[in-house]
Amino acid sequence: MAACATFAIALWFTSFAGAEAPTLIDRLITAQKPLQSKRDEPVDARELATAIAAVPKISREWAALILTVAAHESALSARIARGDYRDFEG
Repeated sequence: MAACATFAIALWFTSFAGAEAPTLIDRLITAQKPLQSKRDEPVDARELATAIAAVPKISREWAALILTVAAHESALSARIARGDYRDFEG
């Protein structure tokens, strides 16, 4: 939940930033770094952000929720995304 709140606050602050606001994909890529697995190779940040942004009728709040659930369930690990589970993970 803290990650979701942090992401939402970051989105709110960036909405006031100057000239051109970053796209949802850019924001999702930036938000993934602290959520990524420390032990395993992380998923491709742009690929995940593009997939989340492609959800029909996506909003910033839903994008934050999807990213939070993905981080909680898999630590954004590429190994888990491939389905290469360890004995205790499947």
